[in-house]
Amino acid sequence: MDHSLDLEILHRHAGFIRALCRSLVRDDATADDVAQNTWLAALHSGVTQRSSPRGWLAAVAQSAAR
Repeated sequence: MDHSLDLEILHRHAGFIRALCRSLVRDDATADDVAQNTWLAALHSGVTQRSSPRGWLAAVAQSAAR
């Protein structure tokens, strides 16, 4: 598996995930924690193999925020 490609694809969605996490929890420190948990889940699951990584990331972030 080419991890540099995975990271590049995930990096494209970084701004979106950060903004989403902030809107979900409205606290910067908690938003950072939610985003970090989202990235960890993505790296462990191979999210970049999915057809819609952005949608999957959003679902994971929403779940983590709960």
